[in-house]
Order: sequence, then C-alpha cells, then structure tokens
Amino acid sequence: MAEHSIVSPGDRAPDFALLDQHGERRALRDLLATPVLLVFYPADHTPGCTTQACDIRDLWSEFVELGITVIGVSPDSVETHRSFIHDFSLPHILLADPDHEVLEAYNVWGEREKEGRHFMGVLRSSVLIGTDGTVVQTWRQVQAQGHTEALLVACRGFWPREAGLGSQPGGLLGDLSAPSVMAVEGYVPAGLWCRARLGAAGATQRGVPRCSDVHLMASVSWI
Repeated sequence: MAEHSIVSPGDRAPDFALLDQHGERRALRDLLATPVLLVFYPADHTPGCTTQACDIRDLWSEFVELGITVIGVSPDSVETHRSFIHDFSLPHILLADPDHEVLEAYNVWGEREKEGRHFMGVLRSSVLIGTDGTVVQTWRQVQAQGHTEALLVACRGFWPREAGLGSQPGGLLGDLSAPSVMAVEGYVPAGLWCRARLGAAGATQRGVPRCSDVHLMASVSWI
C-alpha cells in the first residue's frame, strides 16, 4: 500500500470521483456547494455501521439545517449500498470505494484487530471539508455508538446561534453589528456558512451568507 500522510485541519482535501448507490459518478469538487462531511465506515449491514447510519438518518434534518452534506464511504459495492439504503431508509449518499483508493488517500485504511485476528480494513473516521476544499476537522478511529451525535455537536460549533454568540466556539466575539474575529482552533477556512445580522433593523438571516473571505484569524465585517 502506498504511504499517505494523515489528512489534518488546514490541509487541502484529496479530490476523488466515486460511484454512488445509483451508479452515478460523484466528484468531491462537484459536491462543495455546501460543506461536506465524509463518514468512512467498514461495511454495510454490519451492527456498528447500521447503528451509525441510522443515527445519521435520525439526525438528518439537523445536518440539513446546518447546510452540511453527509456522505458515507466504504469498500462496499454500488449494489450493496443500494440495498443498505433501501433496508434502513437512509437519506444520505453512499459512495463505493472497492479498491480503497480514497480510503488510502485519507489514511483511513489500515490494520485492524478483532478477536485476536489482524486484517486490513477501514478505520472508522470522519472528515469535515469546507466549501473551499480545505479540511476543517477530522475524527479518527472512532466508535460507531454516539459518533454521529458528537459530529453534530462539533459542526454546530462552526455556526453561531442567534443568542449567546460570545461564548460559542466558532462564534462571534462581541456585538454582531461590529467587525469581529472568528476563530475555530485558530483556523477558519474560506467558504464556511455563517449567520450575519443584516440591515439597520438588525434582522438575522440564517445560514445564507458565505464567509468566502475568512482565513486564519481574519477580521470579518458583519453588515
């Protein structure tokens, strides 16, 4: 297997093109109209992966509200993905990577151990990518149980709420009507969605303005 460096926040996300459950080729660069959450998992229809997929289904509306596209990636075939989606009414895209080229590119294909047996497989992980194609955050070798909830909590941290913004991670520091500094662990990639106060009356537009010019500790003027 070729050596790949660990994908880290601030890195350019490796581009790819894989077939989805309908046999349609999906390229990452064509999916970045919104932030993309890649969920790498071992196999369809297995207990842990079914739990994780159903958690995504049950929390789907909240990811939609945040404007995040959730995409599952595993070595399974297009046909297996189609069956998995049908059996559990899954709403998200599943991509087939039978040659594990993308899994290797994201360094989530490696040695696993189960019941004393060592084998190569998917290291359950997730990667959040901003609309500029930059990695925002990574979660590596996680447990299926509770991971989706943890992802949702973390993603909310990149989108300030209407109230209590000063204390929110990734939120605005100070009054919304003034220029502010926005930072998430010292880095905010371009293209993340945000909420900004608009107009003299101070109306709030939810989830629509793009912070396309936000970079490392950049000053953001909110109008």
